[in-house]
Amino acid sequence: MAIEFTDSAGKHGFTREDAIHAMQTPEVFTPHFDHSRTSGPDVAAWVGPARGGRTIEVFATLVPPDTVTVFHCMDVRATTIAKLNGERA
Repeated sequence: MAIEFTDSAGKHGFTREDAIHAMQTPEVFTPHFDHSRTSGPDVAAWVGPARGGRTIEVFATLVPPDTVTVFHCMDVRATTIAKLNGERA
């Protein structure tokens, strides 16, 4: 599986390796977190630990057959947890 890490994904100081670690050891994962804003695939979300232990949120698109494009990676926000729990913001 190819994992692409966009420039925007790194703007909060986390690395590709941090995102991969969170994706491999998630506390929460959903393949349909949100609809795409670009008419592409739905946005998948992972919440898990970065390599240093901080809990982060990782948003990516799953592009068949085997590409994951990570476009967002930052400390997990309360609004993300609420949305994952089915609560409205």
